[in-house]
Amino acid sequence: MNHRETVTAIRDIVIEQYFDAPPSLVFKNWIDPDLVSRWFAADTFKVTAATLDVRPGGAWRVDFRRDSGWTYFEFGTFQEIVPPSRLVFTLTHQHGENKGPETLITVSFAQEGKSTLMTFRQSGFDDAARRDANAEGWGECIRKLSESLAEQEIEREAGKEAFDPQP
Repeated sequence: MNHRETVTAIRDIVIEQYFDAPPSLVFKNWIDPDLVSRWFAADTFKVTAATLDVRPGGAWRVDFRRDSGWTYFEFGTFQEIVPPSRLVFTLTHQHGENKGPETLITVSFAQEGKSTLMTFRQSGFDDAARRDANAEGWGECIRKLSESLAEQEIEREAGKEAFDPQP
């Protein structure tokens, strides 16, 4: 797994990650609720629900529970969907009445040989501490996405699951 993370100015996180999977499969892992549930949580959290209305203007929400029982959710709206090369959506974090800023996430997927280069950008943070905490969480999520993609390849090879990398 080749991973490069950059924090730009006060407002942006940029993560570049290579995956040994086609862009269509990596893209699908961002828009399929069952696949999102496998990786879209930092290490001490588990996804408890994921709903995604994958169309421009469609809403999405992912609910989480921490090992200690603490719960929160993230939600937003899909802005742009270009399978399998680009996904743009808003993200707001909420715990009880505490709500974070609305951020904008742009994820691009480019074929490079037999691999996919995924470039992730999240912008719109209101302070460096929040940005840095999110960068750490996304690093954990991206690692889990890489692990999930490897598991999906094993499942595909074993014939356990119908394999269709198309979103």
